[in-house]
Amino acid sequence: MSSARKVCRSPAVAPEPVLILCAHRCPWALVYSATVALPSGTVTFLFTDIEGSTALYRRLGDQYERLLERHNELLREVWGDFNGAEVKTEGDAFFVAFSSALDAVHACARAQIQLSSEPWPVDGVIRVRMGLHTGLASPRDGDYIAMAVHEAARISALGHGGQVVLSPSTMALVEGEPGAMTVDLGSWRIRDFDTPVRIHQLKVDGLPVDFPPLRTRPAQQHNLVAPQDSFLGRKLDLEGIGQQLSQARLVTLVGPGGVGKTRTAVEFGLRALDQWADGVWFVDLASTMTRGEMQSAVGEALSSTESFDEILDHLDDRQLLLILDNCEHVVDECAAMCSEILARSMTASILSTSREPLEVGAERLWRLAPLPDVVTARALFRDRATAVDPSAELDDSTIDRICDGLDRLPIAIEMAAARLRTMRLDDIEAAMDDRVRLLRSRRRDLDSRQRTIASCRPPAARDRACASYMGPLVRVVWSV
Repeated sequence: MSSARKVCRSPAVAPEPVLILCAHRCPWALVYSATVALPSGTVTFLFTDIEGSTALYRRLGDQYERLLERHNELLREVWGDFNGAEVKTEGDAFFVAFSSALDAVHACARAQIQLSSEPWPVDGVIRVRMGLHTGLASPRDGDYIAMAVHEAARISALGHGGQVVLSPSTMALVEGEPGAMTVDLGSWRIRDFDTPVRIHQLKVDGLPVDFPPLRTRPAQQHNLVAPQDSFLGRKLDLEGIGQQLSQARLVTLVGPGGVGKTRTAVEFGLRALDQWADGVWFVDLASTMTRGEMQSAVGEALSSTESFDEILDHLDDRQLLLILDNCEHVVDECAAMCSEILARSMTASILSTSREPLEVGAERLWRLAPLPDVVTARALFRDRATAVDPSAELDDSTIDRICDGLDRLPIAIEMAAARLRTMRLDDIEAAMDDRVRLLRSRRRDLDSRQRTIASCRPPAARDRACASYMGPLVRVVWSV
């Protein structure tokens, strides 16, 4: 057995070797169980392991053995100080039981402080993730056989090095107690368990509190942000996108800037959540420039810190929809990534938005045009205008002329309606001769590319093909 899998013996008892199936480590590892006084009844279970231990071992070689021994010494001392009973130790992982949930929390806090203050070598910093869960259990032959043990192991696997996560049952026993300050991380899905679990993170004085998202999926099965305003005039488009996705696993929503591609894609995702058992996940590619940045954006959307190759392995049997937004910025790289995802997963689907097709063999296109009629355009203008100034005097014929002059382009209509903060409706119509100057938004919550009509220009000349079904406003703007 390599030193990376070194067996750690309890200093108090000469144990008997037992082959066990560890809930969160490799199934073949030989571990030792010590005959110790294990608590019974309501027990708080703690699982710990070193983040990136395999990479550390590969990098440090025999030096890792010394670091592992020091890690074990530090943690064993803490478990003893807080009445923790070491159940098993395998490799770099501890399984410890406490009769008191508060003792378990204090032990984790002390352990993280000790680990963070230890003078580890620069290339060998030991960072340990810890997870706590409380449930009913009784020891049997120096071990526990209980569902609570499996849940504790799964919960510990959610965290990151330096992080301590608590299940609801542990949180209920320590909430409000000294030394048990926590941060609510929300509800998350746990592998092999049907019901989402609300996870809290322990706050330890002087130690970091900001960590990446937990290593699993949010309970709500999507990361879509529901817009605060109403969605108007795209019923046929939503139906068409749904029909295309029922026949193909890659559909690209194509149209010029400002036509509403992102808004329509998000609305489709929100309405179609029940069609994908593993959720709908939005990936914004607007700020990505390289293949690596794109892959990182996908991982972040899926709350994964794993390599992209590992993410693709997980997608193999997942029934989910990825919404890839703003693909035109990295169209070649995005096309390659979509092909790779579809090749590795037979169940995942992709809805992309772009100012040009991805030109992938499996791709279906849905071209998004401006609003279909003046009635819909007028409804959008009135809705946005009323939100800006409920008392504004609105004349339908004037609104219709404004909307027609804006080619019924949604972003242009919304920007024009927003000018009612400082202008009358007649003044807006009179200013239509200088539409580029008129159509500027001062909203700070908008992305920069949504604040001016000029920002709707495509990034390259090849995108001008989209203008073939657009009105003169778009062609004027694109020539700016």
